[in-house]
Amino acid sequence: MLLTSLTDLERKRHAAEIKKFQNQAFTSKNDEAVKRHFFQEKIVESLTTTFLIEHKEHVQIYYEAYMLYSKGLDVLASKRLRKAIEIAESIEDFQLLFLMYNLEMNLALQHKEKLVLGTVKKCAQKKQLCIEKINLIAKYEQINMFLRDQYNTNGFVYTPEIESYLANFIAEDIEGEIPSGYPVMVKLLITKIRYLYFLFIEQEEKALVSNEEMVELTRENIGIFSMDDYYNALFNLCFMTLSMEQEEKFLHYLSHIELDKIERPNLQLKHYYNTVKLRSSYFMTFKKYKEGLTYFDDEVTKALKENKEQTDFATKLAIYSEYTYICYHNKEYDRAMDMLSMAYKFSKPGFRDDVINCLKVLEIVLCYHLGLSTLLVSKCNSYIKNYPESYQPHFNEYHFINFLVAVNRDIIFDDKMQHHFLDLKSKVKEEDEYNYTYFTNNFSIYDWMNECIASYEAVKA
Repeated sequence: MLLTSLTDLERKRHAAEIKKFQNQAFTSKNDEAVKRHFFQEKIVESLTTTFLIEHKEHVQIYYEAYMLYSKGLDVLASKRLRKAIEIAESIEDFQLLFLMYNLEMNLALQHKEKLVLGTVKKCAQKKQLCIEKINLIAKYEQINMFLRDQYNTNGFVYTPEIESYLANFIAEDIEGEIPSGYPVMVKLLITKIRYLYFLFIEQEEKALVSNEEMVELTRENIGIFSMDDYYNALFNLCFMTLSMEQEEKFLHYLSHIELDKIERPNLQLKHYYNTVKLRSSYFMTFKKYKEGLTYFDDEVTKALKENKEQTDFATKLAIYSEYTYICYHNKEYDRAMDMLSMAYKFSKPGFRDDVINCLKVLEIVLCYHLGLSTLLVSKCNSYIKNYPESYQPHFNEYHFINFLVAVNRDIIFDDKMQHHFLDLKSKVKEEDEYNYTYFTNNFSIYDWMNECIASYEAVKA
């Protein structure tokens, strides 16, 4: 049956296997059965893997089963299909399971035994269950996407539209227990929705709990998700603990990042740089600037050098930007200028203008500290000319840059500058919302201005 199912092209492609076994004499019935089974398996393996090579094992096996079924090799098809179904059920691949149960039904219909009706009925029930679970996943994916879109549009602002949407769709899912019978993917989506919802209503502690549940779900179900999914959730949790300044929890979760367990080199490098960003943010958040500078000088520069070709320009921009601020906070202004110049090399028009704008503000500050008054005025004028959308009267940057342009001739360490700083202090506001450079870089114009005033008072004393 196997040989007669082969096409002429397949006979030519597998001529070696056919010739080896087709006319071979067998010494006993048992020997013959073993040899023929081996012959079938080798031919089928060679035949099926010729047409499709899938990274996901159950997908590959399903396609093999389907192809064998199409050739009338029902016994071989059933054997492979059962293995594919077992794997797909363990990882909850409901879309492919629907197709697998359909093939199982078709295989059963090839026979006339009394068991056929029961098998067909069972397959039909399983297909219906797959549809219900696929619809359930789609429902929560849509809600998650809606909340994500709202965040991307307005940030975490709890609008009446969001309140109405959640009340109509998942009010019962916000606080209650997630049904144990739900697919793991649905459980994860609900925790993601809860996480976003609690951030919208400014309940960070509850959002943190949901974030922790997301990490645990992905860790416990690596077969359904992946190490990449787990680490993405873990990095997000680490950043959240940082934003809440929970140092002990941050260090606890950071210790769970074991990059050597990631097999694919490109993903290992990706998550290494995510770890760099985490550590950099940690040094900034808790003002451990000397420790941060040592980390960048020793480990990060070495990694950049070793992975120069594999590191994309966006990552290099992010790392050199952080390096710049680390140098600045250590009062190493010349080095900060060098790192800033490196960051500019990897900037592109329209990409991360927020990062570039912040760097341009810091560059002006560095010019002040280095006494480069001519360059300072030039950079101020350039900033005003090229970034009018960020140059708003309600931002501290507006008053700050106008101040430096106005007093450029007085950038000397005397009483006159202290008077100028006191005048600037009366115009700027302490709230972070008036200083967009603060959030990602821990650089506050208000704090910097107070430091300058204090330094003049110290010199005077």
